[in-house]
Amino acid sequence: MYYETVMKNRNFLILILIVSICSLYLPESVHGRSDQAMQFSRSLQAAVEATRVEDYQLALKRCREAEVLVNKNPSLYAVRSFIYMSMEEYDTALKNINKAISIDGFKPKLYAQRGDIQLAQRDYKNALRSYRKAITIDPEYYEVLSEMGYIYTRDRKFEKARKCLNRAVALEPKNKRAHYRRAQLFSDTGEFEKAWYDLLKSERLGRKQNKKLRYILSIKISDEAKREIEARLDEEDRVRLKREIEEKTANETGEKGVPPIDVNQNEEVLGDGDK
Repeated sequence: MYYETVMKNRNFLILILIVSICSLYLPESVHGRSDQAMQFSRSLQAAVEATRVEDYQLALKRCREAEVLVNKNPSLYAVRSFIYMSMEEYDTALKNINKAISIDGFKPKLYAQRGDIQLAQRDYKNALRSYRKAITIDPEYYEVLSEMGYIYTRDRKFEKARKCLNRAVALEPKNKRAHYRRAQLFSDTGEFEKAWYDLLKSERLGRKQNKKLRYILSIKISDEAKREIEARLDEEDRVRLKREIEEKTANETGEKGVPPIDVNQNEEVLGDGDK
């Protein structure tokens, strides 16, 4: 399957969030009928769960049940798009997500989902446009920044890729996808020790090993550098664990936690001519 399972998992989480707020899009005639609104939401959640276990016919059936209750709803089209994307029927998926956007063009998650579909189609130019639209609405959408960084790396626009990926990591240091994408970038720019650090970091955060990239990087840097990077990661893990324990203790006792570190979150990522 071309499109990575991790992207499906990401879209699954996105759609759970979309469904959870779908009552915001219900027509006035339904708002007063809580039973109908509840059934609509349950049908969409059931559709997403069925897609999760690859029972696509059941998922589409649940969407049809939801459509009987409420039609022309962006959540309905977004879920249906997700189903067709999982089936790798990308044209139909794109058609449905465009319907969702035509109803509500102010939700960044809908543009992110469209970008994911276009990326799966290898339509990099339009995928980048969709991701940029999502970032315009939500500048802290770190998952989208990771994918923008990948496209810029692929297009050899390395400085733009660096800005996107540095921003993504700063916004969510546990973002394994951003670390992996940045490892790809550093590998292409010849910054092999940085690439090795990010590759190992992504693996420690739960990403499956990329044996090919691991091998390429392993012969580019010295054993001493590898040991130093491993030690650095071990220390970071120790500090992170200590902080998490302190924050948990502070939350339980009502004390104030450690203030967040300033990571220069205002760095520009779109670049000239990208708006």
